[in-house]
Amino acid sequence: MSGPDKFWQEDADSDGVGDACDICTDTDGDGFGDPGFSVNTCAQDGCPLDGAKSASGVCGCGIADSDVDGNGIVDCLFTDELRARVGLAASLNKKLALVPAGKRKKLKAQKALRRQFKNLVAEIQSYVQAHGAGISVTAGADLSVLAADMARLAKKALRAKAATFKKDKKASAKAISKLLGVLGP
Repeated sequence: MSGPDKFWQEDADSDGVGDACDICTDTDGDGFGDPGFSVNTCAQDGCPLDGAKSASGVCGCGIADSDVDGNGIVDCLFTDELRARVGLAASLNKKLALVPAGKRKKLKAQKALRRQFKNLVAEIQSYVQAHGAGISVTAGADLSVLAADMARLAKKALRAKAATFKKDKKASAKAISKLLGVLGP
């Protein structure tokens, strides 16, 4: 718009075209029009304050729908993310074994598995501390206590000698199962 009329119109997206005449008022610059501007002819923006999104997606406006760890679960879905991690811990716990001396290849593989399990258990504890408020659990369940119990029993299983290995591995599996069992939908 040109001439004197330009100066009395609001220009919400600062594109030099007054809102009353702007066919695409787009304050976040993503190419989608902000809701509430009657002359918009461009597609409407579902996230007018988020230049990276035009629709709320899974995580909502202002939060990226990303899967940084590549496990197939969008990172903002805290309960599902934790469930996937605890499920992996259960799988690794099942594979823990004592390897007789002289079985170098098996010993090397078991060491790698134990390291992965130990790191995952620490990661789960950190995840619960960081995102506990956003994780859905059954009524009365104390997620922090259950995660700490799982970590304690998992570490015990990792350090177990032959005499207590089966018992400690079973206790670790039970704590992991208990944690999985309280995770809500």
